[in-house]
Amino acid sequence: MGIVLLVLILVGGIFLWHGRQQITPQETLVSYFDFLVIEDYESAVEIFYPLDGNGDYDWSMVTQYRHTKTKSSTKAEELANYCEAVGTCLKVEVLSSEQTGDDLYKFTVQFINSDDSILLYGPFGGMTEEEMQPETKFQYYVKKIDNVYKVITPPLYRP
Repeated sequence: MGIVLLVLILVGGIFLWHGRQQITPQETLVSYFDFLVIEDYESAVEIFYPLDGNGDYDWSMVTQYRHTKTKSSTKAEELANYCEAVGTCLKVEVLSSEQTGDDLYKFTVQFINSDDSILLYGPFGGMTEEEMQPETKFQYYVKKIDNVYKVITPPLYRP
């Protein structure tokens, strides 16, 4: 019974996106990462609108991992390449949320590895834990764009 209910909720959530029904900012964020985990990049792209530090649309942060032999690719393929390269397209647990402006929401999340442990981010590049403390909490933003909530922060970059 529990598994059937979970499947119905997951499938129902996917149909909500394809039907373009509005859901909350937190549901948008969680759904986005759920889509990445199940490799449904086409659905993830529908609710992803990466913005740079100036608030301008910037897909280039994702395309840096485009396969060089490919002349053109879809945004879904580029997002798949990005996720494969950075390895942080994981399930999220929302720890806190706040509305920071008109139609802008900030979330603090933890990433959950496939073994249900919390992602430890760092240290990198030969640094020790004393030099670079591992992080476990990350900020993500969701903004209403064209009357639809979209995640504006890309998946965590891991060098």
